[in-house]
Amino acid sequence: MRVARFRGLVLFWESEWSLSVLLFVLAALIFVVLPAQELGARRWFLDVSSSLVLVSGIWAVSRRKTMTIIIAAIAFIGLPLHWAKYISTGALYQKGDALLTLTAFLLMAGVVAAKVFQKGPITLYRIQGAIVIYLLLGLAWSRAYMLIEMLKPGAFQMGGAGAGYLTSELTYYSFVTLTSVGYGDINAVHPAARSLAAMEAVVGQLFPAILIARLVAMEMAQSKRIKHGD
Repeated sequence: MRVARFRGLVLFWESEWSLSVLLFVLAALIFVVLPAQELGARRWFLDVSSSLVLVSGIWAVSRRKTMTIIIAAIAFIGLPLHWAKYISTGALYQKGDALLTLTAFLLMAGVVAAKVFQKGPITLYRIQGAIVIYLLLGLAWSRAYMLIEMLKPGAFQMGGAGAGYLTSELTYYSFVTLTSVGYGDINAVHPAARSLAAMEAVVGQLFPAILIARLVAMEMAQSKRIKHGD
């Protein structure tokens, strides 16, 4: 009985449901957990959610064994660093956590992108994957901003909750930049921060355009194959 349940769990994560779970966890982290932190939610609530993103991300890319091993190794090192701040307040732990999380987000985005843009019919799975990529890019840039702020304090002028909520503030700034909204309540003042922000704004404009063009081309190719009976 236990073996059957375990096999069912494995099959669940190897199915398209794994990407749906990752999308749900990402959306919950960005739109619920991070704002809740500034409203007074416990710090560990954010840490648990961030850890779930890494774990669900590993399972979501589990069909690619090599990449799964790489991301799992990053998570294996990164998760202890992520929770080490409750034992030590050393800046090295925080920088290591941000760097490893940034790397994991980019790798996960790359693996999901390979699935989204591969040949085949346009399905809900591809749409979910595209959204996952977009959210992972925003989170990856937020971690890059955090690294800059840790290395060069004052690289960002934050008019909101401030440095006490660095993760939520810079995640908010990242998605405002990615979508080219630019409210101006947080500003990049260091040259490296400005360069990253400009790069993110460009990616935020190019990604939807490239995605739509690719999906339209794939749909047209699929229609031709169906028409010719291939």
